Amino acid sequence: MPELILKYNERHPGVVITVMVSDYVDDTLQRLGRGEIDFLVKLDEGSSDPDFVTIAGRPEPLVFVTYPENPLLGRKKLSLRDTVSHQFITSSREIGYSAILEKRLLEQGIEMEPVMDIGSVEAIVRLLRGGYGVALLPEYVVADLAESGELARLDVKDPGIRMSSYYLRSKARWINPAMREFILLLQD
Repeated sequence: MPELILKYNERHPGVVITVMVSDYVDDTLQRLGRGEIDFLVKLDEGSSDPDFVTIAGRPEPLVFVTYPENPLLGRKKLSLRDTVSHQFITSSREIGYSAILEKRLLEQGIEMEPVMDIGSVEAIVRLLRGGYGVALLPEYVVADLAESGELARLDVKDPGIRMSSYYLRSKARWINPAMREFILLLQD
């Protein structure tokens, strides 16, 4: 998203862009529907709401990550039970990928009992970098840290969670020229 915004700003320097971050998808969808915001980037299993148009979407892989000295790193194809029972940290269990993970665990008869439930991905990454915990996070959040060795990916059996990021807009909203240009850039 930062690259997209920079490219748009280069082409249209007079347009002011405001980016808000929220974990409360229902509230944000309502705001999108009321026309209070122009676009929504949503990380979800699927996007099929009749009130919204999906402009662009792409898969967003999720990975289990930890600190480089974690003893779990020596194990291959960890079970979900073993993974979530070892200093597991979630990001807001009511929403997003943590909620979907919890649903998958319950389907397998596994109760998730995290040691922490933190609403900030940045705070989770700091804990991991500080030598504590295991977390499920989007690959794009941790890719550079894993490549540099500051974090490590765990080898976990596929939990069956498929997430994608979607750019949505309200079907009812008039598309002004600035929004049209943003849509064209997204589709490019």
